Amino acid sequence: MSVTPAALVGEPTVQQLYPLGAMAGRTITLAAAIAAPLDVMLMSVLTLDQINMPFLCLIGFALVAAASLTVVIESSPLRAPFTRRSAMFAYVWANLAYVFGSAATFGTNEHLRDDYGPVVVGIIILSLAPYRPAKELAVAGVLSAILVGSVTLLQAPYIVTPASPFVYALAAMTPLLLLSLGAATFTDVVVKGLERWRRQARIAVGARGEDDKNWIARSVQQDRVTILNRDVVPFFAELLHDKLMTADDIERARIISDSIRSVMVAEVDRSWLESVIETTTALHGTGPVEVGAITDERRLAQRMSTDQRSAMRAFLVALFGHPAFTTTDFSVDVSEIAARCTVELTARLDCPENQVKSEFAPYFAVMRILFADLEVELEQPSLTLKFSYEQ
Repeated sequence: MSVTPAALVGEPTVQQLYPLGAMAGRTITLAAAIAAPLDVMLMSVLTLDQINMPFLCLIGFALVAAASLTVVIESSPLRAPFTRRSAMFAYVWANLAYVFGSAATFGTNEHLRDDYGPVVVGIIILSLAPYRPAKELAVAGVLSAILVGSVTLLQAPYIVTPASPFVYALAAMTPLLLLSLGAATFTDVVVKGLERWRRQARIAVGARGEDDKNWIARSVQQDRVTILNRDVVPFFAELLHDKLMTADDIERARIISDSIRSVMVAEVDRSWLESVIETTTALHGTGPVEVGAITDERRLAQRMSTDQRSAMRAFLVALFGHPAFTTTDFSVDVSEIAARCTVELTARLDCPENQVKSEFAPYFAVMRILFADLEVELEQPSLTLKFSYEQ
């Protein structure tokens, strides 16, 4: 599912525009996050004779581990979207790790090729490609490269290979710039492709708009004709045949009239959320939800955007179709607080917590993008979702 700009919480990222795509690519992110501390360990062992301050080297490793852990935790679909604040922690810790690692070998660092710092910082930035904007990734890469170049100039007198200090700086900056600018380019291309696809989709939807309206009108008309053919037409046919109206006929006419009126009033009063739940229960054969389970007296559910409705509908279909779900204890409460509408959905799922998280992770990932304050609470066997949206 892609997300339109109106649904974004702020930034043009792959995760914002295509949350399921970002989730599918998380394996690469995890691999990059794990590779960073492993690279530090390997290169530290290989250059052990150049480390004159082991304590600083340990601090550098701890900072790389902290940056990688931040990427692993914050890229989880259960914590989407990946915020700028979390990214800043990863950037800062990765660069501090480079500074401490360089300080641990200051004066004894003889070769640039065995310095892990620039590559590790580049890997951390690369791992954030699906979650952060292209401009931010590029700026982070350039600023980090400037830091790497500055530190390399300080180390230049101790490098044994004869060359200009600026050549050393350029050599140290190159892998970092390649990784970070490559990440920024990838993000920029994907985001622009998604935006172009969305524009084309909007044009196509607009072209079909009038046809859809006509189809809906015909569908509603057909529903009304079906009701008339089933109840009213046979009644009138009997009256024409008998040519005499009795007291029973009058009572039957009243019952038919009340029945049709109640159906039409119910359809008018029913919100899209109630319609979705009713259709879904019929589709999966779970039985109707309890009376009063859906509380939306002011019809606030109607104020969700199209994307928010789509995400909510997809989640409900998956929820009602889950083998561990029953309509017992299911409820949806939609209320209004200040200028926002709040939703609290409770359901019963008799299955392990890890199973719920893994099977519903794609839906949570999309909903976290569309409802930025989504809270998921799991207290077996109860699942509770809390979120809000602007009116």
